[in-house]
Amino acid sequence: MAASAPSPSRTKTARGRPAAKPAAPVASRAAGKGRASAKAVASRSIVRPTGSVARTVSGKGTTASARLKLKPKPEQKANLVPAPRGGNASRGARPAAAPAAHPHADPLWSVVDQYLVAQLVPQDAALTDALRDSTSAGLPTINVAPNQGKFLHLLARIHRARRILEIGTLGGYSAIWLARALPADGRLITLEIDPKHAEVARANLHRAGLADVAEVRLGRAVESLANLVAEAAAPFDLVFIDADKPSNPDYFSWALKLTRPGSVIIVDNVVRRGLVADAASTDLNVIGVRRLNDLIAAEKRVSATSVQTVGSKGHDGFTLIVVGES
Repeated sequence: MAASAPSPSRTKTARGRPAAKPAAPVASRAAGKGRASAKAVASRSIVRPTGSVARTVSGKGTTASARLKLKPKPEQKANLVPAPRGGNASRGARPAAAPAAHPHADPLWSVVDQYLVAQLVPQDAALTDALRDSTSAGLPTINVAPNQGKFLHLLARIHRARRILEIGTLGGYSAIWLARALPADGRLITLEIDPKHAEVARANLHRAGLADVAEVRLGRAVESLANLVAEAAAPFDLVFIDADKPSNPDYFSWALKLTRPGSVIIVDNVVRRGLVADAASTDLNVIGVRRLNDLIAAEKRVSATSVQTVGSKGHDGFTLIVVGES
């Protein structure tokens, strides 16, 4: 999911008419009475990556124009993410930076994400600095988007999770979102194989005031998971799997050993731009997801669904699993 800058502006024409000048982004709809001609062609172009969307729809020889401007509302306290354990959160919330666009993302998806994040996901310094320092350290930009991070945060709160396990730490951005959903006596353990990633994550969690709540364990995830079982670790209420996709089946099997009836398991990046539906795919990531789906489908102890998503991270999705009785 490596991100890249938005694609250059494109302007299409309908019925051979000259395209609108890109200097002023507009959104237009077919005007006049009745339905627009079936031959009318809708075209979209992102004129400026700062948040304006231009659309032109021609029909019956007429064109109506309107401008859509994506501006964030003033920050609202109800939408702020609690930072109960100090850290830089006391410096106040700040609007989230626009999520970096995935190379396979439709430019409009990124603009919509930018709008939604600005409206509903204001972030404080601990979150924005975590992204900044991860990028500065050269970590891949495959972290969850801000709205996805808050989605995880809300799921953990809805489930009233007290113990959370994360497989795949990266720079600790999602770990901050998840750890902030925990009660005062809650605990998060996050597993990371790369020493550099683990170092950045620990620093980000410390700055967020979560060093006493979140533990970063370094090593191969399957070995760390086996160690947790050997330690007779208390069951986890929520498990978030976001690591190497070929190992998804192994992570799921270990997660079942570390959870209890009622626990929730979330697996990220399970649609792979739609390639998950290709049974002939030789992509190891796709094969890993398909093997995971086979295991889930055969496992009588769980109930699950997968949802495909689009956004600044491209076309992908997640699987939500609830563990039942053995």
